[in-house]
Amino acid sequence: MVDFAGAVRLSGYTHGHLRRLFRSGQLRNVGTEAAPAFIASELPRKPTHPLATEILVLHARNGVNSRVQVARAVVSGD
Repeated sequence: MVDFAGAVRLSGYTHGHLRRLFRSGQLRNVGTEAAPAFIASELPRKPTHPLATEILVLHARNGVNSRVQVARAVVSGD
């Protein structure tokens, strides 16, 4: 669970945008009314957010990139 500050850090969206999603019911509150909290995996993510980019780079370094996997399979004949 993360609060608004954590949600801003993880999602890349502004506090105001996340508050609008929360008020419209698009973002589920798992905390209290006085202290809203959200499940990190349910947060929307900006594709250009540095955290998302960092995760993609990490996966590419570890060979998890699907393009790399396809190329390896083609070369090895799998």
